[in-house]
Amino acid sequence: MARQIGFVSAIATALVLASHTPAHAYLDPGTGSMILQGIIGAVVGGLIALKLYWARLRNFLSARHSRRAADDRDQHPDGN
Repeated sequence: MARQIGFVSAIATALVLASHTPAHAYLDPGTGSMILQGIIGAVVGGLIALKLYWARLRNFLSARHSRRAADDRDQHPDGN
């Protein structure tokens, strides 16, 4: 089902992109500045979110690593 939805949305996107018409519009420098501010804001927001959840992410990854090491020790108690 998910594969069909992905296929249909890919076809719809291709059709929309293939049937574009020229806009004949003018984008002033303020528009470029707004786009740049949006990109910078998204990057900074992502970095702040990463900083806030860094300890959780580190604990999650170290727990997986220590669990995997413990499983390896249980499977090979003699060190081989």
